[in-house]
Amino acid sequence: ATVSGAGFTAANSPASRKDRQSALPKSMARSAQWCDGIAGFDLTADAQSITSTFAAFRGAWDEAGRSETPFLQTSAWYALGDDAEARLRDYAFRYLRIFGDEAATMLSGLQRLHDPGAIREILDAAADAGADEFILVATSPDLAELDRAAELVAAR
Repeated sequence: ATVSGAGFTAANSPASRKDRQSALPKSMARSAQWCDGIAGFDLTADAQSITSTFAAFRGAWDEAGRSETPFLQTSAWYALGDDAEARLRDYAFRYLRIFGDEAATMLSGLQRLHDPGAIREILDAAADAGADEFILVATSPDLAELDRAAELVAAR
């Protein structure tokens, strides 16, 4: 897929130039020097992505000569209850629409934390990856959404 718009194309982006490193490792290297850890957000609540991000940060942490254990946190959107899948995907689409309808449609279709089982799985995977915290980001202003999440987490 080609990313373009407002003078930006994938071909002229700094991250795509062969003579430059990816922006992600540079930001991790800076964070490893100056911060207590990493706080992230995973757009698709993907266990492999979370695991690889934490591993990359631990590598940057080691390269920075840090001896203490880094704080590792990530987060993702969720919805529970009636019409959870539709509500979650609609929220993600509206949030991501700034990147264009095509990108928002694709990314909103990848949202999976609308089922208690999927939420338990990602919480377990994040814990296995060494997460100190996983923040479930509600996609509804309904306070009952928080109650549903609290009950799910308490039952783990």
